[in-house]
Amino acid sequence: MNKQNGNGSKGESLKQSGTRIECTIRITQPDGNVIEVETSSMGIIPELEKIDLTTRKGFMDFISMADKGIVAIRNETAKKALEAYANEALKKTNPQQQNGK
Repeated sequence: MNKQNGNGSKGESLKQSGTRIECTIRITQPDGNVIEVETSSMGIIPELEKIDLTTRKGFMDFISMADKGIVAIRNETAKKALEAYANEALKKTNPQQQNGK
Protein backbone atom coordinates (compact mmCIF):
# COMPACT_ATOMS: atom_id res chain seq x y z
CA MET A 1 0.00 0.00 0.00
CA ASN A 2 1.29 3.43 -0.91
CA LYS A 3 0.50 6.02 1.71
CA GLN A 4 1.10 9.72 1.38
CA ASN A 5 0.53 12.35 3.99
CA GLY A 6 -0.02 15.99 3.31
CA ASN A 7 -0.51 18.76 5.79
CA GLY A 8 -2.40 21.73 4.48
CA SER A 9 -0.95 23.83 7.28
CA LYS A 10 2.69 22.86 7.36
CA GLY A 11 4.63 23.87 10.42
CA GLU A 12 1.58 24.39 12.58
CA SER A 13 1.39 22.75 15.97
CA LEU A 14 -1.49 20.47 16.88
CA LYS A 15 -1.95 22.68 19.93
CA GLN A 16 -2.91 25.65 17.76
CA SER A 17 -6.46 26.79 18.29
CA GLY A 18 -9.07 25.73 15.81
CA THR A 19 -10.52 22.47 14.70
CA ARG A 20 -8.42 19.93 12.85
CA ILE A 21 -9.97 18.68 9.63
CA GLU A 22 -8.63 15.42 8.21
CA CYS A 23 -9.44 13.90 4.86
CA THR A 24 -8.39 10.47 3.59
CA ILE A 25 -8.84 9.15 0.08
CA ARG A 26 -8.16 5.48 -0.60
CA ILE A 27 -7.96 4.15 -4.14
CA THR A 28 -8.08 0.36 -4.39
CA GLN A 29 -6.92 -0.97 -7.73
CA PRO A 30 -8.20 -4.22 -9.26
CA ASP A 31 -4.87 -5.92 -8.44
CA GLY A 32 -5.37 -5.11 -4.75
CA ASN A 33 -2.80 -2.32 -4.64
CA VAL A 34 -4.06 0.50 -2.44
CA ILE A 35 -3.09 4.14 -2.72
CA GLU A 36 -4.02 6.14 0.35
CA VAL A 37 -3.58 9.88 0.73
CA GLU A 38 -4.27 11.82 3.92
CA THR A 39 -4.41 15.58 4.27
CA SER A 40 -5.19 17.65 7.34
CA SER A 41 -5.41 21.27 8.27
CA MET A 42 -5.90 23.31 11.42
CA GLY A 43 -7.85 26.47 11.95
CA ILE A 44 -10.13 26.32 8.92
CA ILE A 45 -13.15 26.35 11.18
CA PRO A 46 -13.16 27.81 14.69
CA GLU A 47 -13.50 25.89 17.93
CA LEU A 48 -17.08 25.26 18.99
CA GLU A 49 -16.74 27.66 21.92
CA LYS A 50 -16.04 30.51 19.49
CA ILE A 51 -19.10 29.93 17.31
CA ASP A 52 -22.29 31.93 17.88
CA LEU A 53 -25.05 29.42 17.29
CA THR A 54 -27.64 31.51 19.13
CA THR A 55 -28.56 33.43 15.99
CA ARG A 56 -29.44 32.36 12.49
CA LYS A 57 -26.61 34.50 11.09
CA GLY A 58 -24.07 32.91 13.45
CA PHE A 59 -25.26 29.44 12.49
CA MET A 60 -25.17 30.21 8.77
CA ASP A 61 -21.70 31.79 9.07
CA PHE A 62 -20.47 28.63 10.77
CA ILE A 63 -21.99 26.37 8.10
CA SER A 64 -20.45 28.50 5.34
CA MET A 65 -16.99 28.46 6.98
CA ALA A 66 -17.11 24.73 7.64
CA ASP A 67 -18.32 23.96 4.12
CA LYS A 68 -15.56 26.03 2.49
CA GLY A 69 -12.90 24.45 4.71
CA ILE A 70 -14.06 20.90 4.09
CA VAL A 71 -14.31 21.42 0.33
CA ALA A 72 -10.79 22.93 0.25
CA ILE A 73 -9.30 19.95 2.13
CA ARG A 74 -11.24 17.49 -0.03
CA ASN A 75 -10.01 19.14 -3.23
CA GLU A 76 -6.40 19.17 -2.02
CA THR A 77 -6.59 15.51 -1.02
CA ALA A 78 -8.24 14.48 -4.30
CA LYS A 79 -5.53 16.25 -6.28
CA LYS A 80 -2.79 14.44 -4.33
CA ALA A 81 -4.58 11.10 -4.66
CA LEU A 82 -4.98 11.46 -8.42
CA GLU A 83 -1.31 12.47 -8.76
CA ALA A 84 -0.29 9.37 -6.77
CA TYR A 85 -2.56 7.19 -8.91
CA ALA A 86 -1.12 8.66 -12.12
CA ASN A 87 2.42 8.05 -10.83
CA GLU A 88 1.56 4.41 -10.10
CA ALA A 89 0.04 4.01 -13.57
CA LEU A 90 3.15 5.55 -15.11
CA LYS A 91 5.39 3.12 -13.21
CA LYS A 92 3.34 0.17 -14.48
CA THR A 93 3.39 1.33 -18.09
CA ASN A 94 6.97 2.65 -18.09
CA PRO A 95 9.32 0.30 -16.19
CA GLN A 96 12.16 2.85 -16.47
CA GLN A 97 10.24 5.09 -14.02
CA GLN A 98 10.58 2.40 -11.33
CA ASN A 99 14.37 2.70 -11.46
CA GLY A 100 14.31 6.48 -11.32
CA LYS A 101 15.66 6.82 -14.86
